[in-house]
Amino acid sequence: MNLVELPNDLFLLIVAYLSPRDLILCRRVSRQFCSAFREDELNRHALLKHFPRARELRGASVDGWAELFSKVASRYHYLRAGKPRGIEKIAVAKSWLAPEWSSYYPIGQWQRELAFEGKRARFHYAETLWTYDDGYLVYPSASLKCYVVHDLESGTRHEIDIESKGKIVRRLRLKSQVLIVEWSEREAYHQLNETEEVHRHFATAYDIQHDLEDGKIRATFRYLVNPTLISY
Repeated sequence: MNLVELPNDLFLLIVAYLSPRDLILCRRVSRQFCSAFREDELNRHALLKHFPRARELRGASVDGWAELFSKVASRYHYLRAGKPRGIEKIAVAKSWLAPEWSSYYPIGQWQRELAFEGKRARFHYAETLWTYDDGYLVYPSASLKCYVVHDLESGTRHEIDIESKGKIVRRLRLKSQVLIVEWSEREAYHQLNETEEVHRHFATAYDIQHDLEDGKIRATFRYLVNPTLISY
């Protein structure tokens, strides 16, 4: 007897033993198999069973469970295999003097190393001029000439205004849709000695909000941390 012609309760009992990869491959057997294994309720149960913590399940309602299950299964397949689904090179803008909007001077790292059996490895790596969390990548875009939020899921880029002109960005941090920008004033607060200057440092927080009406992502000012004096 054809598998898909079995009573629905027996069909679901058998399907429960199939892996996500097998569930998708079964769609290629025939048109009848494709119709049965693309059924929305089947794919919804499979998604809840195999990937209960997938971020796609956070929505109250989702259309197209078959396509969603394929996308999530593909992502976790590459994660288990340790292989990238795709590689994209991004040009990041950074400068010291010009243009002013992309001024960047990273926070220095401690010169610490790990040593074992005559081999050495750096313990601290240099700061990066980008930050990532929960599918959002924030960085200064050389092509758009501004800071952007790159939605990796949809592939769209959204310009955000963090008022970087006239500032020197020291570090970016993104967590739980809160962007922290550590920056210093371009002009020195006072001269410490002949070679060192003291600059006032600040940290500004922004809420990264996704507007469901127009689909745009915006950075909304949240608060400003009081200045700290640092010399360099």
